[in-house]
Amino acid sequence: MLTIRLFGAVEIRAAAQLVPLRSNRERAVLAALAHDLGKAVSHDVLTQRVWDDEPPANALALLYSYVSRLRRAFRDAIEQTGSDGPAPEVTSGPRTYTLEADRTAVDWHRYLRAAARARTLAEAGDDRAALAAFDQAEALWHGEALAGLPGLWAQATRTRMAEQRLATTLHRYPIELRLGRFTDLVPELSRQLDQHPGNESLAGHLLIALYGAGRPGDALTTFQRVRHHLLNELGTDPGPQLTHLHDRILNQAPVAELLPDRQPAPRGTSHRSTALSNLPGMSHLIGRDDVLAQVAEADRQRARIQVLSGMPGVGKTELALHAADRLQSRYPDGRIYLSLQGHSTPQSPPLPTHSALLFLLRTLGAPADSLHADTAELSTRWRTELAARRMVVILDDVASPEQVRPLLPDSPSSTALLTSRHRLTELSGAHTHFLDLLPEAESIALFRHLVGQERTDDIAQVGDIVARLGQLPLALAIGAARLKGRPTWTLERLARRLAREPGRLGEIRDEFRDVARVFEMSYLALSGDQRSGFRRLGLHPGPDFGSFEAEALIGRPGGQSERIIESLLNCHLLQEISPERYRFHDLLGEYARTLAQREEPTGEREAAVRRLVLTCIRLADQADRILYPGRPRLPVTGIEGTDPHWTDEADPHHWLTESCAALVATELQARGAGLMVEAAQLSHVLAEFLRQEGHWVAAAEMHHASSAHWRTVGNRRAEGRSRIDLSVSYSNTSRNSLAGEAGERALALTRAARDPEGEAEALTQLARLHLRTGEYETALDLQRKALTLPINRANRIRYSNGHGIILLHLSEPAEALVAFFEALSEARRSGDIRKEGQALNNIGNVYLEMGDQQSARRTFEESLTLSRISGTDSDRAMIRINLAETLPLPEELLTAVRLCQAGLETFRQLDDRQHVVKTLNILGGTYLRADRPRDAVDRFTEAAQVAHEVGAVHEEIIALRGAGRAETALGHLRQATQHLGAAVTLARATRLPGAEAEAADSLAAALLRFGRPSEAQAMWQRAVALGSSLDLGESDYLRACLRPIQ
Repeated sequence: MLTIRLFGAVEIRAAAQLVPLRSNRERAVLAALAHDLGKAVSHDVLTQRVWDDEPPANALALLYSYVSRLRRAFRDAIEQTGSDGPAPEVTSGPRTYTLEADRTAVDWHRYLRAAARARTLAEAGDDRAALAAFDQAEALWHGEALAGLPGLWAQATRTRMAEQRLATTLHRYPIELRLGRFTDLVPELSRQLDQHPGNESLAGHLLIALYGAGRPGDALTTFQRVRHHLLNELGTDPGPQLTHLHDRILNQAPVAELLPDRQPAPRGTSHRSTALSNLPGMSHLIGRDDVLAQVAEADRQRARIQVLSGMPGVGKTELALHAADRLQSRYPDGRIYLSLQGHSTPQSPPLPTHSALLFLLRTLGAPADSLHADTAELSTRWRTELAARRMVVILDDVASPEQVRPLLPDSPSSTALLTSRHRLTELSGAHTHFLDLLPEAESIALFRHLVGQERTDDIAQVGDIVARLGQLPLALAIGAARLKGRPTWTLERLARRLAREPGRLGEIRDEFRDVARVFEMSYLALSGDQRSGFRRLGLHPGPDFGSFEAEALIGRPGGQSERIIESLLNCHLLQEISPERYRFHDLLGEYARTLAQREEPTGEREAAVRRLVLTCIRLADQADRILYPGRPRLPVTGIEGTDPHWTDEADPHHWLTESCAALVATELQARGAGLMVEAAQLSHVLAEFLRQEGHWVAAAEMHHASSAHWRTVGNRRAEGRSRIDLSVSYSNTSRNSLAGEAGERALALTRAARDPEGEAEALTQLARLHLRTGEYETALDLQRKALTLPINRANRIRYSNGHGIILLHLSEPAEALVAFFEALSEARRSGDIRKEGQALNNIGNVYLEMGDQQSARRTFEESLTLSRISGTDSDRAMIRINLAETLPLPEELLTAVRLCQAGLETFRQLDDRQHVVKTLNILGGTYLRADRPRDAVDRFTEAAQVAHEVGAVHEEIIALRGAGRAETALGHLRQATQHLGAAVTLARATRLPGAEAEAADSLAAALLRFGRPSEAQAMWQRAVALGSSLDLGESDYLRACLRPIQ
């Protein structure tokens, strides 16, 4: 028989003889067709699989040549070897090729068939037969799939085939564990877990095998190793199943209780041929395994009524059908389906309860002439019939509890599955499952299944499409149908059409279905006030909103607005993502906005938006005053409304954090609506929060607009304050030139407006900018001028901290310590925990500079404790990396690296490149102190590059010096002197004698090590001169370095 091998090298064999193939391109064509055996593969797809994205100009001609060779190879092999059976054949279609062959002719498809048979046997409970079938499947593998075949498609397919192999293997391990093969399994499972360290299923099997083999200690160690990997790589703990298994091992449970359950095929299958069933046809279900498991578990717990509740199009009906199918072994007498037509069409009312009972009883075989009774009598008869049977009843699209209550079974022998766009929480004893959108991976899988794998190879593009379809199953099905029905369309074309704003809803339709029409059925079922509320909530520009913002938009008193929101939640037209915080599904939000533009009068729309903006100003202003009580601010007047009952700092901070994206969007909406004063006020009250939390890009745009507005209306005081905020935002995003211009303009404006508080803030901001560029004396002069102006306690704390930081950079640790302790004392007197923590962090830095590691560590730990109470992510990240510098090395290297990497991740998320540089330098220094110079070079080199890009001169010098010292340790003379020479030059050019002395010392040490003593002597003499002029403590040390040379 002629066979095609995809395992190992791609080959054709006839009667065990190898059939020669001329080239890898020919093998690639064979592999592409054999992998999709029996399916038409288009010329375009085949071209991409063979040449990736760079096909030659004559690609089609070459394809024709390769296919011709394959056809000839198949014919010659059959003729020369006399192999029996039909020969494989490559057939041509419209711009396609198809490999036609028996599926047993390709080893990959034999493997899939054998694996499926093994799983079937396992589900039937025949462990030994299943294990033999799994072994037969595994025996087909001969090395790596598509071995030696180049190209992106080959690599991706190789990966998918390996994943399929692993998935099949994971089905085999539970059988071997149940058969007690613990010791034999340990080596294989250990090897697999080494290759897939984050696979919790593998980890669980290995834990059981080790425990069953009498090695509980190794099992517990393995759990900790997996947990460590998950925390470091994914930032998560092991899942509940693995954690439960670990706990059972800790408690020395019998190994039999740890073994995976056998899943036999449903018994009583003889009922299938005779049991009553009117279920409509089911589609292939992708995902929802968690909900199906919950339904099954609730049924085992005797839940007589279960409700699948969710928004329109989320897939409730399909899920109910699959759930009923899985429950049939427990209910052998049948499955009945009935749509109650709660939202069939806007013109048709829901199915009357009496009519529903007539249908259900007739389905059970009751004669029509016996059903002349009222609803109550029919309900009693229906329940009596159900009590004598074991049945599943699906009641689809329930309109209300009143409609469905008489249809529900009242005995435990039968069960009812209800679907509804309403929650139906009024049904006593019902177990409700709220359906959410499909996760991204399952949405992609569903879309690809519906369209076909060939046209959906670009996973990134498919991901973009499913996101635009809102991961809503109905929308995914319609979008897939449109693409499948338009063969000339590409994924990119569909994505472009879905990207149209507005109008996306108009694209999600086909001949029979329309997402907007489905939404309309729910919308028209609302009352007039509810429809108005739905439309007005659609005017909110952000991703979500709170109850105060909702009340402002709806424009009704609190109680009425709350009832409208509750009604929208009840019918899943709105989602509650946390207590009193709401959002629309993406597509529903667009539908609401469309209705608002089409049906809401212009005046009502404008009034609703203004109410929203004023509410946001009022709430943000109150939150700002609680969180940052001493910051310089402008008065906000004319804003009335009900204040929230915030009891401590956590409440307003939580509200600002939750609402941040919505508030930024609202400010932009205000500008678009011509509410320029209100937009500028919102920008001002959000300024400090946006700065503290790292939202600098958004803040810069807002403050730029507000500065322009205040300048237009001639308000110099307000413009000055706004330009201070703009300068801060620019500097935080490393736009130093713009930051300086904004700061100088702010200083001039605040002085002209006779605003001393604003002037002090402008001076402090300019001091920060000069500190960043290494102009320490200028920074010190500016900061001291700010301290002479009349300022409140909160600002004195901040300015004293800034004063100390500048002194520390000027190598004046004693004076810096005085400034920081002054700030600490003021912070404690005012009860400002956050500023107390910041002062302690600065004091710890002084101790670190002075070489007092123990005091520094104690101070940083105290600062971190306070920061957890009242601090930002940025605060905590900075303290952690400072703490890393105090740890003894190499004993605590792992802890130090983790602290630095956690801080680095935070700063990168915030796009805080200044602190990214500082963290990289500390991480490089940590590796250098731990005698890991290779790792240190990488971090210092990256730090030097980023520091140069953002203009952080002092940090760039530190990075260059660190890289040079690390290269010296590695014995790399050229690289070491290059880095250290650059550090000396940069320090001299920017007039930083202390930094120059340190860099010269390191360069001298490198030169001496590499046999250049005269140059080393000259460099140390330069370092001594600099140290003496600055009265640096290292001068005596540097002279000692010179003596052996002299």
